[in-house]
Parts: sequence; C-alpha cells; structure tokens
Amino acid sequence: MSVERRPRRGSPGGANRPLVSSNTIWILSGILLGIGVTELVPPNFRISTCLGGTVGLVAYFTLQHVAKRREAEKIVRQRRLEASKLEGLVERHIPKLVYRPKRRPLQRPQTSADRQYVTVAASHRHPLQASG
Repeated sequence: MSVERRPRRGSPGGANRPLVSSNTIWILSGILLGIGVTELVPPNFRISTCLGGTVGLVAYFTLQHVAKRREAEKIVRQRRLEASKLEGLVERHIPKLVYRPKRRPLQRPQTSADRQYVTVAASHRHPLQASG
C-alpha cells in the first residue's frame, strides 16, 4: 500500500503529511480483527478479515520501527554536525601541536646474497707500535 502525501491546509510552503497515518492503520486493523473473531461476517470471510487485521498490525509495528530508526539516525547526524562545528572552533582558537617523529634512514632489504655471508668473529687489529 503506497502512502500518498497531500499538502496541509494553511501550512506555509505546503508541508507534506501522510494521507494515512499509522494510528489509522492500528485502528482499522483492530476493527478487522474484532469483526473476524465475532460472528458478524460469514465463516468463509472470517479468515480473510483476521488475516487483513494481522497484516495491518504487522504494518503498524513496522512503520513504528522505521520511524524510530529514522529519528535515531537524525539525532546521530545532528550530533556529528555539532561535533564537527565544535572541532572547527577549537582548531581555530587553539594551535595544533604537531608531533613529527624523526625519520630513520631507509634500509635496503637484505638479499639472499647478504644473508649467505654471516660474520662469525671480528678482530680488532691494533697497529704495531714501533719500538724504538
């Protein structure tokens, strides 16, 4: 069921509102369920009226869930916008402290030829002192 929107009477800019509200769906679903469980309709229509009422209840609860989710997303967006505005104000008035670590010189990766020769022992040769 698509919900058409029509302009509100007397509203500036023609703001839209739903043609069928979720409360209307709730009420009509209750009426259908009530008619379905009583003997106001023939027995072959009872199942149809009960199913119609059940589908209406499911639609009502789904619309309520979607509305709550949209409201929560709207609040999150507003908080993010406020936070970004506040960050912009803070950055304008407080100088940014930048930490730049010292860069290490790049080391070339070892090749297999470099790994082949491993230093086993090292000696420190002292020049012979001339005796004399």
